[in-house]
Amino acid sequence: MCVAAWNTAVDLECDFIEDIALMDTRVTLSLEALICKCDVAIWYDDMESMQRYLEDGRITGREIEDGRETEDDGTQLMGLLIERGYSLSKSDSKGNFPIHAAWDCEEDMIRLLLESGASLLDRDADGDSIWHLAVMFSAYNTLSVLLKLAGDEKVGALQMQNNDGFTPLTLAINTTIKKHITIEESDNDDEEVSAENVKLLLDACGRDASCWRCAGSPWDLAAQSGSAAVVSCLVESNSPLVTIEEGQLTPLHVLNGEASRECVELLMKLFPTANGLQYEGRTPLECFIYRCIEQCTLPHEGVIEALAYEESPTNRIQKNCSIWRYLCTDIICSKTLDYLKEEEVDSLYFIFNKCLQMKALEAYEESTGQCAAIPLLWSMLHGRIRETMSTDELKEVISRTKLWESACSAKEIIQYVKFLTSEPRKIHADLIHILLSNGVNIHLRIGPSSILEEVCRILECGGKYDRDPETNASDYALERRVFADIVDHANLEQLNAKQPTEGGYLRHLANRNTFSGTLWMIERLVAKGLDLNKPRVGAGEYPLLVLFLENSAARVALPLLELGADPLVTDRGGFDAAHAAAMYGNLSFLKSLLTKVQGNPTPFPWQQKTNITQIFGQSRRVFDSVDVLHLASLNGHTVCLQFFIDNNLISNAKSTTVGGYNCLHFAAINGNTETIKYLSSLGLDINQSADDGSLPIHFAVQNGWKYMVETLVELGSATYPDVFGITPRMYAEKLEYPHILECLEKQQTSP
Repeated sequence: MCVAAWNTAVDLECDFIEDIALMDTRVTLSLEALICKCDVAIWYDDMESMQRYLEDGRITGREIEDGRETEDDGTQLMGLLIERGYSLSKSDSKGNFPIHAAWDCEEDMIRLLLESGASLLDRDADGDSIWHLAVMFSAYNTLSVLLKLAGDEKVGALQMQNNDGFTPLTLAINTTIKKHITIEESDNDDEEVSAENVKLLLDACGRDASCWRCAGSPWDLAAQSGSAAVVSCLVESNSPLVTIEEGQLTPLHVLNGEASRECVELLMKLFPTANGLQYEGRTPLECFIYRCIEQCTLPHEGVIEALAYEESPTNRIQKNCSIWRYLCTDIICSKTLDYLKEEEVDSLYFIFNKCLQMKALEAYEESTGQCAAIPLLWSMLHGRIRETMSTDELKEVISRTKLWESACSAKEIIQYVKFLTSEPRKIHADLIHILLSNGVNIHLRIGPSSILEEVCRILECGGKYDRDPETNASDYALERRVFADIVDHANLEQLNAKQPTEGGYLRHLANRNTFSGTLWMIERLVAKGLDLNKPRVGAGEYPLLVLFLENSAARVALPLLELGADPLVTDRGGFDAAHAAAMYGNLSFLKSLLTKVQGNPTPFPWQQKTNITQIFGQSRRVFDSVDVLHLASLNGHTVCLQFFIDNNLISNAKSTTVGGYNCLHFAAINGNTETIKYLSSLGLDINQSADDGSLPIHFAVQNGWKYMVETLVELGSATYPDVFGITPRMYAEKLEYPHILECLEKQQTSP
């Protein structure tokens, strides 16, 4: 339609006009378009255009609701609107009066509005007057103008409360408090303006009790401001003091971290009993400390001392004791104060050192008889705040305590050191060094482990062989520093003492055979004085070399020989390193051992006997007089069998144990078919029974090895009954092995 109209106008050769908003009796803009034109004129302060638009009778002034007409430099336009009949006493659809949009205007605009009938008592939908808005938006100049121009309405305006219950004065104080709590560095100027607003309003109405009305207690609000000037003004207003009772929130409990010493002392004078009361379990001092850290504030000098002051020496000790306990259990061990920002750490450091200056540590020990370091380090271990102590502070604590000796074996201290070792960092390494240098016991087992056992269990002093075969020592410098520090503080007698079956430091090292740093750790222990042949592990008293071979730690076991480990040292059953290497298939160790002992004047006892225990179903069977061939056969280490036989280390491959069991019996126990075939090729008789009549096939059936049974049958095994009269088939029936029964039945029916 618009295109058609345009084309028609061109065809008729109509004249063009300069002002597209020009109107006559035939063509006009829509009201909506006209209002938009007015907005543009206001925006650009275009008086000439605005005058033309106002000639349209549809514009009464109320159509323009965005508030631009009251912005800076819009005084002339506002004058035009007022002349046109613009009403200053009617609110718009949002409940705002024109005066509210002037909260950031110059004096001329505000003067024009007031002289034209606007009221300083007009309130918006939130109950805010222009005074409240100027306060909220930190418009200091506007407040100054309002105080200058206000006439009879001044008192009423300053006493007026918004919907939240705040007068301009109390709102200014509350705004300043909130800005301080949430202030960002870039907003410091805004905070200063808010403080200036408070000062301006205090001078204007601070001595009028009606101007101190707020949602809660004006005394709490004044205390939260932290300003002695604010509190003094409230005193001069003759506002009634609040009643102080046990369990009630007092002005001292709401102090923020910026409170001045003068403010605190004035409040303590006004409310002399408040400092001795608790609210929700906290004293005013405890609330203040918490708020300082929460708000990242360094308290003013003298505030903590003022809140901690007690005339009686006894009461002073008790209060300082409570401060230390609160600092540990409620601040450092806090569940609400999470990992601290740098500013919060600064606040905590300041308060911590202030408590030390006030002798809170000594007061705690005098009152409780417990070393003050114990609750401190326990809290750092169990709370969310763990990175809160510097080395200087720890040294200070240790030097100040008189009960440190008792702390050296305290579970809290030992657990804390164990925590530090779990996440090695430079600060952790430094703290560990200080604690160990001052006598913390690394051998005392707390929970499942001691400090030494814990580092042997978890500390990686080198990478895993499979992912980091070429370990760079510098990559693990911090871990190695921690381990070396702990080992340097080891007691030689305890280092070489008998180790428990589970959890001992040597057992942990043996279990870490896949880490390249394990050997370095052992070398460090040996350098300290570990005798590789002295400690025994568990009830069986396993020697260290056997322990590492048992855990398939060939990379460590081989160097142990060079470090002085004696392969002839045995456990209680006569089990030595050669036995362990044969049983666990450590051929490389056997080869190294052979090379090492070949030059010895005394022949190595390769034929040495031992005894072992094996599980058969639900029972155990002990085999006495077992040699290395039996052990290699047991776990199917054919290469080890070949090693012993090819090197003529064992004179009789057909040797038997007490009870007449040979290598075939042992190979059958664990179903090692390849080993059975190898032994059979050496001439061992498949049908040679033990003293109890057991054949290798009896053992294979009892342990459920179908393929072993098949192999033995193929090699010509008989199925004679043992001394108990039980045949292999009967064992299979009793143990319900249908697959083996089927195999044996085929053997019986085959020609």
